[in-house]
Amino acid sequence: MGSHPGHERKRRAPDTDEHEQECCGHGRMRHAHPGHEHGHEHGHEHGHEHGARRRKVHQRSGVRRLIGLVGMGLGVAAVVKELRTPAEDRTWNGSLVGLVPYDFRLPTVARFRERMWNPESDHLVNPRVFGVGWTLNVGRIVAVVREVAAAR
Repeated sequence: MGSHPGHERKRRAPDTDEHEQECCGHGRMRHAHPGHEHGHEHGHEHGHEHGARRRKVHQRSGVRRLIGLVGMGLGVAAVVKELRTPAEDRTWNGSLVGLVPYDFRLPTVARFRERMWNPESDHLVNPRVFGVGWTLNVGRIVAVVREVAAAR
């Protein structure tokens, strides 16, 4: 049992490697066999190397963290840009450095359809309905897939 009522600790088998327990839900077990003085380890049978996997997961989380920090920085920069603009001139939408779009206006159904479901548009990528960056025009993607399928 855990320290809080209703919470139970995850049990792990005795003599297991902690990383393997966390990664795969099992660990290396030491088993003694009749006729052997010492036990031997039974490792993973599913064929992956934990060190390589740990590095790959760590790299992926580092990239995600970097993307999140860049996105947050761009969001802050957009808000600062709007707050430095005189109140009567603020639009809460525009672009940063003429490249990264932002839109902090209350989303509308019309803007959602225009940017995310517009099969007649020439653009596959549009500014986000709310926030910083871009979004996919799913309507255009579906239209292109249908055109390709009809051409076959």
